Amino acid sequence: MAMVERLVPDALWELFQQVVPAAPVRRQGGGRRRYGDRQVLAAIVFVAKTGCTWRRLPSGFGPSGSTAHRRFTEWSRARVWGKLHRQVLDELGARGGLDWSRCAIDSVNMRPSKGDLTGPDPVDRVAWLSGCRRLHRRYERKADHFLAFSGIAAALICYRRLTA
Repeated sequence: MAMVERLVPDALWELFQQVVPAAPVRRQGGGRRRYGDRQVLAAIVFVAKTGCTWRRLPSGFGPSGSTAHRRFTEWSRARVWGKLHRQVLDELGARGGLDWSRCAIDSVNMRPSKGDLTGPDPVDRVAWLSGCRRLHRRYERKADHFLAFSGIAAALICYRRLTA
């Protein structure tokens, strides 16, 4: 349980609970009890950070790799990762942690401002993704899953900034 709490701290868990869809209601009868969302989220974050395959997921999380992958797919279809990223950005903005004066706008109508407001080398910003080994190479066959891992990485990067 310590690994789960380390990968998914309480503050991140509270933000995640606001965007995750409700669990589907199961019929009465046999079958295993559904694993908790926090355990599965920790397993998904572990896969994103370490780059391990779903099959090599340590048993310390509780759910198997196939269960974590199934829930990852469900949440990706529900666009949970983009919503989580947006939630973290909203929290950063509310605390004054975002400087929107230096954001990039992709438009033909906007002229670049004169002066040296560019700041550090923009290529260095890709180094932020170094904490998410799943993105170093494209392991995923499905583009949706790769984009989902990109969303997870973006949410984790912004969350780190939120807690720093």
